[in-house]
Amino acid sequence: MGGPPSRGATAGGAGVAAAGGAGTGGAVPTSGLDMEQIDGALAAINPNFDPYSFDDAFRTNCGHTSSILFDTLNGAPVRAAPGGTTLTTPQMEAATSLPQTPATPAQVEASLRAAGAGSHCVVGVDRSTGDGHWFNAYYDGQDVWVLDAQTGVRSPWPPDEPDAVVWDASLNPADVAP
Repeated sequence: MGGPPSRGATAGGAGVAAAGGAGTGGAVPTSGLDMEQIDGALAAINPNFDPYSFDDAFRTNCGHTSSILFDTLNGAPVRAAPGGTTLTTPQMEAATSLPQTPATPAQVEASLRAAGAGSHCVVGVDRSTGDGHWFNAYYDGQDVWVLDAQTGVRSPWPPDEPDAVVWDASLNPADVAP
């Protein structure tokens, strides 16, 4: 979650260099991890998250958790996310080595399905009220999943984001399905 109304208004930049940018060579990234490994990563990336505390510094680090999961899906070791800050859009682009390209939820799903099993991206939303959010989308060859490394939850696509007014994904424009 970033600062209202966009993601990353309170970003501090900690962890951007550590994220390292996965470098995808211009293609949609794909992962060789299975769902058990992905669920394990979801549990490990933000272990200090407290869903019941509104003062929890690990409720505002979705940019870090999403970029770390992106790296993990690309083969990097799982690591814990820092708390208290998130990433701005330029910082996320640097972390993934991909642009955050406008894409609807239907376009994200179609793009991942077209790229094949294991394809994934970081998705950003800005909401009409409240904080924006970063999370990941992953296609397992049958279903597209929302992977929220901040909360540690995997859920079916599309995400429940009724107040989202801006959607973008770490996909090259040429890789976004019409």
